[in-house]
Formats: sequence, C-alpha cells, structure tokens
Amino acid sequence: MSLAGKITARRLADFLSHASEHETIRQQRIRDLEAKAILEVIAGSVRQDLRETANAPEPTALAPLAPTKPVDFATLTAFEEFQ
Repeated sequence: MSLAGKITARRLADFLSHASEHETIRQQRIRDLEAKAILEVIAGSVRQDLRETANAPEPTALAPLAPTKPVDFATLTAFEEFQ
C-alpha cells in the first residue's frame, strides 16, 4: 500500500474540516436565497403600495360631528370593578 492511501488522523481531520467549511458555505447560500426571495416580495409589495397611493383619490373633507348630549356616568351599568 502506498503512502498516499494511508488514512491518518491528520488527513482525516483536514478532510472533516474542509467538509465542514463547505457545509457552512452551503447553508449560508441557502439562507441568502431565502432572504432574497423574501426581500423581492417585500420590494414588490412596497412598489404596489406606492402605485396604489399615487392613484388614490384625494380625501374629502370630514363631515362635522353631530352634537351629542353629555353622558351621565351615574346611570351607566358597572359590569366589573377594575383593580
């Protein structure tokens, strides 16, 4: 058996370290793709909101409130006492 075929602790540790680095990078790429999709949806909805706001009619003046009589708190039913 040649020296290149021997499995040593050092070679095994190097291999596992290299594989671990690749796994970390792969997981980060997956998270980046997920975030990109989410950001595109958010950006699309923001653009849609801006278009809807730009096309929205101007608000009309509010109608004045009808006059109301004062509330007599002594006649209100108390359902529960707040503590």
